[in-house]
Amino acid sequence: MKKLEHIWDNEFFLMHIELESQSDKSYFIYIKRKLGYEILVEEKHFDKTNSRPRFIISRTHPKEKGLIIEYPDEIILTAYKIDDRAYYPTQYFYRF
Repeated sequence: MKKLEHIWDNEFFLMHIELESQSDKSYFIYIKRKLGYEILVEEKHFDKTNSRPRFIISRTHPKEKGLIIEYPDEIILTAYKIDDRAYYPTQYFYRF
């Protein structure tokens, strides 16, 4: 599994995520939100019919300090910081 670890800052609290599968298999990703000493885990399933899903992740609570996204090795994840939901991202800060 690959991992993107991100710490929220005061300037950006939204992230645009794009996933690109290198195979035709379904897969899961895990979003682990750091809320102080507590970690909340979300599981997202993507099937083989959606080869390039996109979605926005936002900070869910002022106490949320950051998050970790864990995803399969055969996936390329591209993450963009965005400051407004109407903004279409053009430059990524993470791609692996």
